[in-house]
Amino acid sequence: MRERIAIAAQFLGMPRDGSTCYLPNAAIAWKQPNGFYYPPAFHSRNLFFQNVDIRHFVIEPSFLPDTFKTDPTNLADDYCTWNTTMFDNFTAIDRQTVLNDDDGSLTGLVNTISVNEDSFFSAPVQTIECESDMTARTSPYEYVTTVVYPGCAANVDFPTAQSQCGSAWALACTTPACYGVPLYRQYMTTQEKQNGALKDDGSDRSIRLMATSRSLPHTMSLPTRLS
Repeated sequence: MRERIAIAAQFLGMPRDGSTCYLPNAAIAWKQPNGFYYPPAFHSRNLFFQNVDIRHFVIEPSFLPDTFKTDPTNLADDYCTWNTTMFDNFTAIDRQTVLNDDDGSLTGLVNTISVNEDSFFSAPVQTIECESDMTARTSPYEYVTTVVYPGCAANVDFPTAQSQCGSAWALACTTPACYGVPLYRQYMTTQEKQNGALKDDGSDRSIRLMATSRSLPHTMSLPTRLS
């Protein structure tokens, strides 16, 4: 076991809990970037966990405002192994992971959603997900996929869309080299207002729509009017 821990300590991203370094042996986890978008259609039910300290663990990339560059501010406090570029290959796609919990066997709350502990997804009612090592939140709201779709591709087949839209809409947008389409959450929670969010630039409430093609940049969002 000591040998395994020594080997793991050579890799980036080993979490820190105060002065203790640990390996999060999670049953369900998202620990590296892969450009795969989790749509809010993923459902789970009848899950069973035994002798598992962490059910669900999500690495949340920390970026400098309006960039995909690693924010080094809190890395030393959060990780035992880190460097100032450890999140440079992550994008906005890696900020969103969602699982619908139909029966409460994941989060402990029936008909809820597990979503990233990310400021963009903050809402009036939410709580930390049970046994997620504080890396995910449980939400009672329904999230949707928000898509930017070109009018030149509407109501036509794929070859016609390619011809009408041109090459600009066929370029990949999955890496930090692509800026993406900014989307801002206008609603502010009570806590954000108390923290002075009325005076901020909105960067903590924004995300980029990205995709395998610029013709369909997308992200997960919360469309419901909240009061």
